[in-house]
Amino acid sequence: MDRPQPSLVRAFAWVCVVAGILLAVASFVIAANAPALDPWPALLAGICLTAFGVIVLARRRDL
Repeated sequence: MDRPQPSLVRAFAWVCVVAGILLAVASFVIAANAPALDPWPALLAGICLTAFGVIVLARRRDL
């Protein structure tokens, strides 16, 4: 099986980083506007998604 192109992997990793940061920021916005909702699941998902993207970039040494 062929490996994916490096530019495709790099783009996927950066999309993960940006989406994770946006998700983490959105959790704070949700918490500020609706205090009854728990922001921790969205915050944790954002942090994990960002970390995954950074790990993929670091493995490819494209950071």
